[in-house]
Amino acid sequence: MIYLKLAINSLKKNLAVVLPFLCSMIFLISLNTVLYLLLVNPGMDKMPGASDVRMIFSFGRNILLIFSLIFAYYTHSFLIKERQKEFGLYNLLGLSIKQLRYVLMFEKLILAFASLIGGLFMGIYLSNLMFLVLKKMMGVGQDFFFHVEGSVILKISLLVALLFVMLLMIDSLKLRKISPIDLFSQAKQNQSSPKRHQLLGVIGILLLGIAYYLSVTIQSPLQAFFMFFIAVLLVVIATYLLFTSTSVWLLNQLKQKRELYYQPEMFIMISTMIKRLWQNAMGLANISLLSTMVLVTVVTTASLYFGIDSMIRNRSPEDISLELPTVSSEDFDKLHQLANNHDITIDSIKSYRSTKRLLVTINEKGVQPVHANGLGVYDQSNAWQLTLMTATDYQKIAKEKIDLKTNQVAILSDNQIFNRAEFKVGQQHYEVLTLASKELPSTSGGALININDSVFDNVVMVLSSEKQVTNSYKELLPSDSDESDRQLSQPIMREYIGFNFEGKEDQRLMFAQGVKTFFDGRSLSFSSYDFNKKEALSFTGGFLFIGLIFGILFCLATALIIYYKQITEGRQDRRQFDVLQKIGMGESEVKATINQQMLGIFFFPIGLAILHLSFAMPMINKLLRLFSLKDVGLTIKVAVVTCVVFLAIYYVIFKLTSRKYYQIVRRGK
Repeated sequence: MIYLKLAINSLKKNLAVVLPFLCSMIFLISLNTVLYLLLVNPGMDKMPGASDVRMIFSFGRNILLIFSLIFAYYTHSFLIKERQKEFGLYNLLGLSIKQLRYVLMFEKLILAFASLIGGLFMGIYLSNLMFLVLKKMMGVGQDFFFHVEGSVILKISLLVALLFVMLLMIDSLKLRKISPIDLFSQAKQNQSSPKRHQLLGVIGILLLGIAYYLSVTIQSPLQAFFMFFIAVLLVVIATYLLFTSTSVWLLNQLKQKRELYYQPEMFIMISTMIKRLWQNAMGLANISLLSTMVLVTVVTTASLYFGIDSMIRNRSPEDISLELPTVSSEDFDKLHQLANNHDITIDSIKSYRSTKRLLVTINEKGVQPVHANGLGVYDQSNAWQLTLMTATDYQKIAKEKIDLKTNQVAILSDNQIFNRAEFKVGQQHYEVLTLASKELPSTSGGALININDSVFDNVVMVLSSEKQVTNSYKELLPSDSDESDRQLSQPIMREYIGFNFEGKEDQRLMFAQGVKTFFDGRSLSFSSYDFNKKEALSFTGGFLFIGLIFGILFCLATALIIYYKQITEGRQDRRQFDVLQKIGMGESEVKATINQQMLGIFFFPIGLAILHLSFAMPMINKLLRLFSLKDVGLTIKVAVVTCVVFLAIYYVIFKLTSRKYYQIVRRGK
């Protein structure tokens, strides 16, 4: 039992570093418990868009599991580093490396048991609260209720066992073949003096510039999706280089300015900042990247949630829209009858004929079919969604009257590519007549869509006759493609119906279901604003929930890294500030110097994170267009609020952890 007593005493003596680690592990286990309980809840399969919501939560659980392993390893490395001298002392007093491993094993058992019990209790308590929050966010009903599964407790227990076995193995490997002198020296070891790394510093700036350039210049949402991961990789590498090389190199440049550097305040500040940046570059880079992850995650998920109305209206500008082969007067009579039955007031019904939207490429040569193999990533900027219709159908729904000849085409688009006298559609050359209107009924899912909506740009081309529309449509289908055969097996010209209506929420849903049921079997597509909103609310609510969990988790990781850095640096700086006081600096001057360097060191990462977010905004907005959200103003507002809130949280973390640093430096503890 001697090893157990040593383990307990050791944990008590190191409570200042052990307690934050234990609390973070409890919180980490509790978040895993919450997600596992959500995934096994029976109501998950009964909510709208269940498969998408389950996919989001499964993805979040897997990411959280990976992050748990990384986070446990990273924070534990700080813990072990602070205890190197203690292990060396035990070894000098007669404990062998093998016996030290036994002590560490009992420590891990105690911490694992405390983490498991605390994490499960906190997780179950939080889950009860989270279920209420999630029901409100996702708009789900009584099927989604709090429920604890025994399998979750077993899985969480296995997770805790995995985490602490991993940490024990790492400890054992670190203790292997280490002498007492090594253990003592590692506790006091100072890193070598910083040297100038001009080349790496320049590379860091160049990589960051390339990443920013990619974000700002990419036009296509699909290109943004594929290039996002490349840009993220460049930012990660550049951030590490900025902290390890670029910042030190720039400060060394300031040292060359003798009139600036040899001022007493600047001399001390620049010298200490160079050393701290050099010694703590990786930790500061991690803080910056974690802060960036918090900002990007919360901005993206919150924008989706708060922009849900805009997103759904972009997909379904009309409350109900249908795509049918043909429409009769009996169909309109039935719509009004259903409306009366459900106490619904219908606005004017819009009806018109056109082709289904067709994916084509458009450039200076005109409109061309997409290759049978589809589009490459770099062809996205030339891809368009094309709708063809006759002048007669256009005039039925637009206030603008046009008179087209057989050699003329009217184009609805605000893109400069169509500002020309002639244009080629398929194999035919046409004289261009640009339409004044900027909105027209479109063809995807029977929705009425603004021409700027969707992943690809939209364009409507109006020809004089149905024969011209049919021939052009056939010419623009991809050759040697099963999709072409499928499209030609259906009517090329189809009828679109769209209308808005008023009524109570339950009545709106029942009316929409009645319309869907009546046209079921005949409709080529059906779209309901109310159905889409209910399903999207589940998706975006779940997305925001996962985003907030990861935002909180990344904040926790940032806070813990800062806390351990304050302790480590406080012990490293204690002797240096003792020397400064001995050579004549008063305590107030020492504290002012500490404040200056700490403000510079710890607000540099968050400043860089906000800069990363600022340049990421164009790419984020492109990615949000994949969800039909193109309200840039909303995203900017969310980003500003997120930055302000995170800065406030970061400042509180900074002030709280700084107290520990001051205590160590002033009192020699």
